Amino acid sequence: MRSEEGEHRSSFSVIIIMIPWEQTVFELPAEEKIKLILALWTSVEQEALNEAYPVSEENIIEIQKRYDEYLKDGERGETWEVVKARILGKLEREYDETERLYGHPPTRNS
Repeated sequence: MRSEEGEHRSSFSVIIIMIPWEQTVFELPAEEKIKLILALWTSVEQEALNEAYPVSEENIIEIQKRYDEYLKDGERGETWEVVKARILGKLEREYDETERLYGHPPTRNS
């Protein structure tokens, strides 16, 4: 297997591995082999993820926009702990309301 350059692209970063064309993969130093393996594995993971959970172009644009906004002013966002507490609080209130209205906790079908 010979290649001048192998690369993996994602929405947020590009990893480039330079391999001189006369050098085979098996002749690479261990560190470069590991980089190549990681790039390939990441590529396989991304392909599997894209097949299982396809993301529309519109969603990719929105995610990129939000990421760019975060990079401009990361202090404006909320920590995971704050977001998680808000979500869990909302779920707890909905649980309590369902129990109050129906006399039992929510079930999967309610």
